[in-house]
Amino acid sequence: MKISSKPFIYYDQQGMIYELLAGCSSGAGVAMVTEEALRLAPELPEAHKAKGTALHSLGLFPRAEAAYDRALALNPHLEGALFNKAILVHQQGRAAEALRLLSKALAVGGPKPLPSA
Repeated sequence: MKISSKPFIYYDQQGMIYELLAGCSSGAGVAMVTEEALRLAPELPEAHKAKGTALHSLGLFPRAEAAYDRALALNPHLEGALFNKAILVHQQGRAAEALRLLSKALAVGGPKPLPSA
């Protein structure tokens, strides 16, 4: 069921907000969509992760890290937030923290099968 005037945010029966990013080709566009998602569901960890990803793509590292931290405070096992934060902290030269986050992301998500050719 669509509940937003923005064309890319939908809400389903489980309370999940899905960002349909077709048409949002810039980090700024994604950031706008995620702000709307957070307005609709401020306690949804996936929305905070998406905000972090958008801010990260814009080079706003401290704000991106804060968004990932909020997502992980709401769900410490959110694989995408763990992985994305690991990339961010690695880019900032914090290799030991990045390794710890990647290890946790792999433990949470488990091994993924390689796609067949």
